[in-house]
Formats: sequence, structure tokens, C-alpha cells
Amino acid sequence: MKAPRRAIYLRQAPYPWDVRAEKICKALQAHGWEVEILARRGPNQPREGDANGIRVHRVGPGKPRAVSLPVPANPVWQRALARRIRAFRPDILIARDIPVAPFARTAARRFGIPWVIDMAEHYPAAMRSWKKYSDNWLLRAAVGILRLPDRIERRAVLAADGIMPVCEEQKSRLVDDYGVAPDRIVTVMNTPEWGAFADVAPATRNGSTWRFGYHGFVDRDRDLATLLRGFDLAISRGLPVTLEIAGGGEALGELRALAAGLANGSCITFHGAFAPGDLRRLYSGVDFGIVPCQVNPFTQCTVANKFFDYAACGRPFVFTATRPTERLMKTMRCGISYAGGDPEAVAAAIARIVEADYDAMARNGLDAVRDEFNWTRDTDRMLAFLDRIADAGRGHPPA
Repeated sequence: MKAPRRAIYLRQAPYPWDVRAEKICKALQAHGWEVEILARRGPNQPREGDANGIRVHRVGPGKPRAVSLPVPANPVWQRALARRIRAFRPDILIARDIPVAPFARTAARRFGIPWVIDMAEHYPAAMRSWKKYSDNWLLRAAVGILRLPDRIERRAVLAADGIMPVCEEQKSRLVDDYGVAPDRIVTVMNTPEWGAFADVAPATRNGSTWRFGYHGFVDRDRDLATLLRGFDLAISRGLPVTLEIAGGGEALGELRALAAGLANGSCITFHGAFAPGDLRRLYSGVDFGIVPCQVNPFTQCTVANKFFDYAACGRPFVFTATRPTERLMKTMRCGISYAGGDPEAVAAAIARIVEADYDAMARNGLDAVRDEFNWTRDTDRMLAFLDRIADAGRGHPPA
């Protein structure tokens, strides 16, 4: 009997929870793979344990956590990964994004096993957009002037046996900027399982008001300030809409203060952080979704999972226009785009979508997820890709 294949999935942050990591690991398990996650240890987390049927091993002490920072050549990470490779004997390593890629690269070379990057983001550009890097002059210089993340990314993508970005635009960037061979890249999108949101209640208009909802991190790179100002304009012009913001993050205080100063701030509700299990209830409570972001090199190379989630719920949505979102919407036909950073454009998009054929847009989104943008299709691509890479790496057992 053929032994099951094994994979170690490296994650730079504490686990649980991450929707993409869980979907990838559970998909591998469902197809006969054995999977472990090696993640940074969070406060009060045990060294190892199970999370929804996935074995998780954690790196570093609970305190001080600086010891387990995923910086290149950190011996704490290198030793932890080496221990798990010897014990688990994986066929492949999967590094989630660039911070843990150097550890996978070193270990793969040492133990003679293949490795891939699960590239959810254009990480160097993402770091330049994040508040903690822009507010600290030393970190700002490291990621901006010195471009250290770009150097790490270049070495990683040229060394990896495979790369799994979340959209075709990221694949094109890797080919154009670094000369990565196209056959070493397979796009695995942030799509939902078909039927995952079947229990979300059908949309019903709440009296005379249309309810819009944002569900996710409340960070500066989501450009929620533009969104709030756009809603304020739309309401001032007589549109019967309300806005609900569900999520926590570094910009929550700023946004609450902004909303308090708007003429129609009373029509904006903040729910704060929510648990993953709350999503279906939250989706059921709105008529339209919102997928906002700043427009920059980071967001031109990624697509949020909510872009597909709202479609799978039968919820039309407004979204910031980027290259990948505009391309996808030509097929999906369930949303209205607006120019990022422009409150007037937000107000115009709101006006257009409330006047559109709601039922037709909802059906378009459901059909698009059923026929093309679903996790089964992405899983099939991913499994074929990982099988090919693992086959090529056979014959190099861990030492």
C-alpha cells in the first residue's frame, strides 16, 4: 500500500486561525495527505496541539516573543523546522509568504526535499503599506530605502520549486520582475467551497433601507476612511442606506472618530472584532457587501477572499477597482467598482448598485462561484501542482 504523502505548512504568525492555511491543509488531508502546521507561538498557546483536526507545532517560547520573530537565519525557527522534518519526514514544505521562506529554503536544501511558497500577498509592497512599518523610521528605512524584503523575496522565489499566488497578476509580476519560469507558478485563489454559505439567509430589504456591510480587518490599507466619507455623501443625497463595519484592527479608533464627525455618522455601526464562526450571521444581516482597499502595488497583486464570499452568499457588492478585481468582475458580473481614494466615486457606486437589478446580480454571483470560482477547482489545480513537485523530489529522503 502506498504511503500517504506528507506536508509541513509553515506560518509566520500564531495559529489558529487563518482561512487560507486551514483550507489548504484540510484540502490536502481530504485527499489522503498527512499535514502539520509549524507556526509562531502566540501568548498562552501550548507548544503543540490540534486545531480543527490539524496538528500544530509552535515555535519559540510564549514569552519573550521576540525570540521567535521570523527573521532570516533565526536559529529558533531553523532548529524547530529541522526537528519536525526528522520526526514527520515530509515530502514537501509549504512556506506561507516570504517571512518563513528562508527557513524552508535552508531546510529543503539541507534535507533534500522540495518546497513551495504559498504566496497570499506581494509581501514587500504589503509591508510598505502597513502602519507599523510606516510609523517607525527604522522599519520604514528597512522596507523602503533598503528594500530588504524585496531582496529576501528575490532569493526565495528563484530558489523555490513552486509558487502558489492568489491571482494571475501576481504570477505575471514574478515572471516579469524576477524571471521565474511560468511553469513553476500555479494560481490558487482565495475561493470558498461551493455551498459553504448555503445557510446564509436570503437577502430581504429591511423596510426602506439597504444595508451595506464590511467584514474584515480594520486597517489603513483597507481605505475605510474613503468608504465612510463616500457613504456620508450618499446618505446626504437621499440614498436610503446604512453601513455596518465588523472587525477589529489598528485603525478602528481613527474610524470611530471620523464617523462621529460626519453628518450622517449615526447611520454607521461598528460591531468590533468577530469570531470566524460569526461570519454567516453577519453576512445574513446585510444586503450588499463591500471589498475596499488602497490602490498600490500590494493590492494590484492580490484578491481578498470576501470578493468571492459575497458572491457565494448571493450578496452583490461594491469594490475598489484594481487590475485583478476588474478582470474578475467581467466574468462574475455581481458588483460595481469605484476608484480608490475617492469618496465621490464611492457615493456613485452606491447609487448605481441600489438601482441595479438586485436579483440578477445575486444570481450572477452564485453562478460564478458554482461554475468557476470555487475551492474545488482551486484544490484540483493545487493538488496536481504539489503532486508534480513531490514526485520530482522523490528519492531525497530526510536525513
